[in-house]
Amino acid sequence: MAIANADLIDVDGRTCVVTALMDITDRVRAETALRESERRFAQAFDANPLPMSITTLDGRHLYVNAAALRHSGYTRDELLERTKAELGFWAVPGDRDRLLNTMDTEGRVRDVEVTFRTKSGESRNLLVNSERIIYGGEPAVLNVSLDITERKQLEAQADARREEAETLARAKDEFLAMLGHELRNPLGAITNALVVLNGLVTGDRAGRAIDIIDRQTAI
Repeated sequence: MAIANADLIDVDGRTCVVTALMDITDRVRAETALRESERRFAQAFDANPLPMSITTLDGRHLYVNAAALRHSGYTRDELLERTKAELGFWAVPGDRDRLLNTMDTEGRVRDVEVTFRTKSGESRNLLVNSERIIYGGEPAVLNVSLDITERKQLEAQADARREEAETLARAKDEFLAMLGHELRNPLGAITNALVVLNGLVTGDRAGRAIDIIDRQTAI
């Protein structure tokens, strides 16, 4: 494949045609491969069940997938060309600063937990991963989020149940200790009385009865 250029020139009084050809086969192949790669990326991006977005370095949305729209509650038109700060995404202002600092120092973000606010005002807990990319020939950031709200709620419930069980166990131990203390004095008196009674009574039946009482009141 080539690009042809032609021009008329005068050579010794005769009109001639000058033709120049430039082979663009490799360039066309590279452009075709790039378009195919971009097509596959767009398909994978849109089909991903996790919320994904591409933003400028200052956070302005350039592209979002369907999962991000469902998760945030915003339409595509409401998101594009606006930053997360403008939309009120950050439920905890410090989360944005942490992400930016990590991106600046490490060039990427891996599993950083943030609190995100949807359009309806609901707060959700996310694990965010971000990577610098080139999009449309310009530096950009690819963001992928995993919603861990339900997982954190289950963990909080498990922690609460564990604390409740520990509290009940401590209460049981304290009750048994108190009960043992309260019973120690009367049981001691009974044991002492049995010793005296054993020296006074006679007969096998009375002796067996005293032995049974002694065993059952031993402390």
